[in-house]
Amino acid sequence: MTSNIIPYEYPDVVASFLEDIGYITRTGDATGTPEERLEATLDALSNLFSLNVPTIGQDPMNVLRQIAIETKLSNIARERAFYKLYLMVRNTKEIDGMILPMWYGIADDQGKLLGTQEEFIGWFTSKSGLGRASTFRRIKVYQRLEEFGISGQDAWLKVLQMPTVMQKLTDIIAIWDRNKLIDIDSKIALGLTKELMPDRVRELEEAIQNDDNDRVREIYTPVIKKFFDEASTYQDAKVALDHVMLDLLLKPTISYKWIADEGAIGVTLRTPIIDENGEPLGDRVYETAIYIDDPEYPSELMADLVERLPLTNRHEYRY
Repeated sequence: MTSNIIPYEYPDVVASFLEDIGYITRTGDATGTPEERLEATLDALSNLFSLNVPTIGQDPMNVLRQIAIETKLSNIARERAFYKLYLMVRNTKEIDGMILPMWYGIADDQGKLLGTQEEFIGWFTSKSGLGRASTFRRIKVYQRLEEFGISGQDAWLKVLQMPTVMQKLTDIIAIWDRNKLIDIDSKIALGLTKELMPDRVRELEEAIQNDDNDRVREIYTPVIKKFFDEASTYQDAKVALDHVMLDLLLKPTISYKWIADEGAIGVTLRTPIIDENGEPLGDRVYETAIYIDDPEYPSELMADLVERLPLTNRHEYRY
């Protein structure tokens, strides 16, 4: 836990809420009888799900603590929904000797049976409020993690803590067809193995040379598990992705920032420098700027760029 006031670790935030947030919210004190603590916790739960206009007390740090916990709890609830939907897609049932998906037999509002996974997810997301695109992306991540033996509690916590990072990394580490692993990029596999499990490099090189795909996957799987373990330890998704892309995968990274005194979008491209043996020597930095008042670009385009790009200090933009 990074702070006694603002909890960041998900297991900690649940424990913190159940153990003391109710009583602290009301009294500022973590002591009290079990009855008092239970009453206060139930009161806090009632407030968390209330449709009444939220109110705050006078202690700003206590307010921030409440906000942090409520945000984390809402994220947990949303991710639980994604994972349960993934299990409905993944799990099967037997009917008259046929193995069918768990959702088979569900009908839409007109009474028509849903015939495909896409129809089922589309129908459910339209009713539940979950975003269709985000639901498909999340199911994709869980399916791909399972291809490398990462499932259950391990997969759920990784995605909960770093959903964007997990999504992008699963896109990078292998070649997929309908979320089934069909090939492994040998260059990426060797790079990650050298970094994370150097004692397995020789085995992996031999397996790649012999086109022994089963052996490649056997060696690569624990590397991937360690890779995701490391990636999920970061609190900042951008930092995690930049580290993985530049230092582990030896791929370029790009970032943007608003340069207030110049009225420009600053662009920084970092490209790894690799020697003839494939070893990293550092990185090359290229920086440039796109000026907002450049007559070559329509003002509407530049304003939209500022809105869409992940600028590190967007709040300074005034156009």
